[in-house]
Amino acid sequence: MIMKKRIGVFGGSFDPVHIAHINLAKIALESLSLDEVHLVPVFSQCQKYKPQATTTDRLNMLKLATINDTLLKINDIEIKNNKISYTIETIKILRKKYDCTIILGSDQINNFCTWKDWEEIIENVNIAVAQRSNVPIDLSYELVSSMCKLHKCISLLPLIQTEISSSIIREYIFKKNEESINNMLDPLVREYIRINNLYKKMRKINVYR
Repeated sequence: MIMKKRIGVFGGSFDPVHIAHINLAKIALESLSLDEVHLVPVFSQCQKYKPQATTTDRLNMLKLATINDTLLKINDIEIKNNKISYTIETIKILRKKYDCTIILGSDQINNFCTWKDWEEIIENVNIAVAQRSNVPIDLSYELVSSMCKLHKCISLLPLIQTEISSSIIREYIFKKNEESINNMLDPLVREYIRINNLYKKMRKINVYR
């Protein structure tokens, strides 16, 4: 019997991808003994406005940010759909080939029970949560109850002490405060943003997935 690769599935807008994204992927890779982590940029998020950068730009920035990390893979499965994709739809496809662990932030796990077919998701994948100092984990009774029935647990990744976010980066660029983002972005990503004049216009984007 051929063993499936154990992968982490890390979805998001990556608008733009920043060093905290990459650090989290590396932490998950090591902490969970995964074979690979797949970064899955969304086409357009449910409960969210359309990402500001184009799909091409977001993919290019991800490629630049992971150019030296062979175990971090860019998976464009949702972008190829060319429509809003729900996590359950992506998982159903990936689990045919991989043993999947989805990587979530504490803000995402706190509202996980609002996701489409969330119970089916936890039946089919493992869950790892990245703790954030500014967003305490607050699991719902429904989620805990369902996990117990399935004899599953949530893996906690090490606490991430960072205030970096894509929205903060976009705001700094819009306000022409580029010096503030020097330590938030891979140099290649930062140069790509500059050359392509990305994020010069500000548009409000909700924080929910």
